[in-house]
This record gives sequence, C-alpha cells and structure tokens, in this order.
Amino acid sequence: MAALVGQFLTGHFPTRAYLHRFGHSPSPVCEACGDMDTREHMLLDCMRWAFHRQRLHEELRVTWPHYLRGERPLPSWSWDFLVGSSVGRLWLGKFLSAVRPRWQMLDQFHCTSSMEDSPEESD
Repeated sequence: MAALVGQFLTGHFPTRAYLHRFGHSPSPVCEACGDMDTREHMLLDCMRWAFHRQRLHEELRVTWPHYLRGERPLPSWSWDFLVGSSVGRLWLGKFLSAVRPRWQMLDQFHCTSSMEDSPEESD
C-alpha cells in the first residue's frame, strides 16, 4: 500500500494520461467517463470508482464515530484531505489498493534484457 501511495503522490501512478505520455496507452481519456484520466479524475470524479469511494467514505464514518457525534466535522472525500494529511493518506492507500487490481495493463508488461532482445550469434 505504501508503494501505491508513493507512486500516486509523486505522479507515477498508472492512469491513462500517465501511460499515454510514454506510449503505453492509445489515449489519455478515461474509457468510462470520457474525461482526461488523471489522478484527480480517478480519485474524485471517475464513475468507474464511485462504488469504492462511497464504500470507503461510509467505512470512514463507522471507523471514526466521534465525527458522527458532532465533536469534529467528518472529513470529505477531497484531494486536500486524501493527499494532505497522514490520516487521509491511509484512506488514499485503501482506495488505491481497492482499484489497483483492475488495471490489468501494468500486469501485462514484461521486462526483458537486451540479451533476450537481440538474435543469437551463430558461429
């Protein structure tokens, strides 16, 4: 989970916009929404991940009952909360862990050494 959060916070998370920059995606546009598939879009707006956002926000309400009693305002599912606080990054990690298995493209990448790429020399 820490690696996913680190990748996300540094801008190296496999959204279509990121993969398109390196030629690994034909388009930077989200297939589900038609908007640019950026980190912000995935985290806050993409309808593909709405279920995960809603489920985790409900879990947040249950986990922190003192927020429900009105002692503190419940944090919203916002960019500032999720990337700007240690508690928010915990929830960011839960969200990224929930959605990461659905990116099959990264799992299909294979690293090969230059020896495997070049034809064998015959004597």
